[in-house]
Amino acid sequence: MIGRAVWHAPWSFRHADSAFFGARDPMRGRTRRNLIDEYCDYAEHVHEVYGDYKGGDQYGWPATVVLRPLLGLFHGEPGTARFKDVLNAGATVKGCNLREVLDNALLEIPLYVIDSPAL
Repeated sequence: MIGRAVWHAPWSFRHADSAFFGARDPMRGRTRRNLIDEYCDYAEHVHEVYGDYKGGDQYGWPATVVLRPLLGLFHGEPGTARFKDVLNAGATVKGCNLREVLDNALLEIPLYVIDSPAL
């Protein structure tokens, strides 16, 4: 059940390791924009290496799968539903540019939400 909660609202669990295990808090002072930038670098790498699913026995990583972990990042914030809609719609376009899709989706979220640091 905790795993499902983390999947649907990951930002709510940003301090979990420090709270439960006393680990150094790597999230302190970081923003969701920081996470998105780092994740986008990773997602672009995965997409370059594996590409899109080609059908049959030629496997790849469709953009929808690569971007899916970001769907809950703005849970409970203004613009979340539109963010998800734009992200999903952009990711289904064959040959889409992942960073462009994310940038378009981020236009739906207020800047104060994207750039507010984890306290």
